[in-house]
Amino acid sequence: MARLFIYGQKPTLIIRINFSLVIDNHLPSLQELIILFSRELIELADYASSNQDKENRKSIICSCLGISELPAANQTDIERWQALAELLLTNKGRLEKQLIKPMASQLLTKSRQKESKRLQNSKKK
Repeated sequence: MARLFIYGQKPTLIIRINFSLVIDNHLPSLQELIILFSRELIELADYASSNQDKENRKSIICSCLGISELPAANQTDIERWQALAELLLTNKGRLEKQLIKPMASQLLTKSRQKESKRLQNSKKK
């Protein structure tokens, strides 16, 4: 990670640079984690953004209106990542309970499919 202070630079600039580095380093990992649910997540985000009422048009969720793919894993799409977090996480930063069971089920199914495929390939050898 970059140094927190660079001689002659304003601390706010250095903080922004460090936050940028953190964002650029972690979004690709996050994108990898949710790729299994990307289709459902995109549909959910588009639906939620299109159903914001007129009073709530300033909601960050509106940035997902017309979304057709996961946001880019860098700072250019940070607003959409924030909107997805708004949809998926509680105020305490935990996954919404109604999302946990379907996601866990889907992960388990994918894991079982991979294991089954691995076993089939090992039997062929």
